[in-house]
Amino acid sequence: MCTTAISAFGAEYSVLVDGKPVESDVPVVNVEGRVLVPVAELFRKLGGSVKWDESSRLVTITNSEATIEITIDELIAKVNGKDVTLDVPAKIINNRTYMPARFAADCFGAKTEWDDAAKTVKILTQVDIQALKSALQTAVDNIEPTYDMTINNPKLDIASVFAINDFGGVKKWEYSGTKDDKTLELVWKIQYTDAHAINQSIKNPNLKSKLNESQLMLFEKCESIISEIIKKGMTDYEKEKAIHDYLVLNLVYDEETLNNPIGGNKDSYTAYGALFNKTAVCSGYSGAASILLTLEGIENYELHSDTHSWNLVKIGEGYYHLDVTWDDPVPDRPEEVQYDFFNLTDAEMVKIKQHDWKDKEKYPKANAREYNYFVYSRIAPETYEQAVEIIKKAYVEGKSEITILLNEELKSYNWADELKFLFSLGANGISYSKPSESKNTLTVTFK
Repeated sequence: MCTTAISAFGAEYSVLVDGKPVESDVPVVNVEGRVLVPVAELFRKLGGSVKWDESSRLVTITNSEATIEITIDELIAKVNGKDVTLDVPAKIINNRTYMPARFAADCFGAKTEWDDAAKTVKILTQVDIQALKSALQTAVDNIEPTYDMTINNPKLDIASVFAINDFGGVKKWEYSGTKDDKTLELVWKIQYTDAHAINQSIKNPNLKSKLNESQLMLFEKCESIISEIIKKGMTDYEKEKAIHDYLVLNLVYDEETLNNPIGGNKDSYTAYGALFNKTAVCSGYSGAASILLTLEGIENYELHSDTHSWNLVKIGEGYYHLDVTWDDPVPDRPEEVQYDFFNLTDAEMVKIKQHDWKDKEKYPKANAREYNYFVYSRIAPETYEQAVEIIKKAYVEGKSEITILLNEELKSYNWADELKFLFSLGANGISYSKPSESKNTLTVTFK
């Protein structure tokens, strides 16, 4: 007489399908070192239907992926009409049908894991998308031109994998994939922005060998600019301002390309075009700023809305929005640098047209005010009296103009009337540019 060793794990043991428990009134069991699970409860969770033929002792399990026919106490089962050998046969235990967990999962394209510490069978019908994202992020961080992946899960929809493309620094993705009964073979071909490729090679010099010829030229150009504008002993704020000012003074916004994106200059979208051709649209400005900031060890990110790009920078202990593009006058006015968009908060940026950036949850919060240009320069008055004093002081010191930051209360004043006090100080004339929807500053010019 032949006997089979069966040991019940007990109620403290469990089966999880995609992290959710399989509810059952009978325990998981161990037969000859193999985990067996109750069939009906498991396949309700896996989305299959179960039929039982008492006369032949045949269990038939079906879903959209497979039809499994398994006879109690037999080692040969059929999967989609083909014979498959089991490690241990299906069993009737306490009037319930049990079958090997790994076999059940494999047939339906799922994956089985045994967590010994938790005494839990884990069946995964879905690929961990976060794990895939992590693997792709590593490839992007290492500026890999291609990335191959094999997934042992034919149930996974290829489109759901290819939808994972929300990585900063990627200019273009190309995907291809093949699928059979057992695996998905996936290939990504990735093109990177100049700024991302160079920034990664700054952080990891071993990656510099992956830069192409134009990127190497751009790298050298940026190093040359840094040696020209950055002086020993500068603070991060002073370095940021020097980089901002260099770009504003040396670049011209490419209105022609903006108005004709198909027929315009493609280089204007890049840091290379910005620094070699001296013309750019917003992505050229933000890319160039990003490389220069990274060379100086200043943490930064490129942010994007549907129609615009700018930078997020860390200065001191806080994060700030820096939009060099919008600080560059259009049409170009040589020698003029504006600071309306120099180190703003999240709250300030979201109120401004074209500045509702994507994937907010991925980036640090920008709530600091200390290094806002106007706050740091002490030209952000809180009261009317402070505003008048700043303007008066600028006139007395012989300045040709002064720009101050206005809060909501100060924006409500009629400055055409409020500035008349300057005539009593001897001004021959004054002009001013008042705040707008996108600018919270008042610029007063003395004549």
